[in-house]
Amino acid sequence: MSDQYQTVLADIFQTEPQVVPTIPYPSMLLLTRVTKTYTKLLSVGSSRRKRQLAAIRTYNIFKDLGVHQLQRMIKTTLKIIKELSEAEYQALVD
Repeated sequence: MSDQYQTVLADIFQTEPQVVPTIPYPSMLLLTRVTKTYTKLLSVGSSRRKRQLAAIRTYNIFKDLGVHQLQRMIKTTLKIIKELSEAEYQALVD
C-alpha cells in the first residue's frame, strides 16, 4: 500500500490525546443539514465533484469512527486522502 494509505491508517489508530476537546453533540437539525449537504456533494457535476472528492472521502472514512478520532489526526491532510487509490480508499471504508 502507498505512503498515503499508511498515513491515514496510522491516524485512524491514533490514541493520543485520549481526551479531545468536547464539541457539543449536534442537534438533529444540524445532522439533517450535514446529510443534505453530503447528498448534494454526491450529485454535483463531475468537474466540481473532483474538487469535493477529499471532503466526501473524509466523511466516509471517519463517519463511523467519530469526530474524536478525526480530531486526533496528526499527519493526514485532505490532499493525502484525495490521492488515495480507489482500492486503498475502499479498504479504509470497509
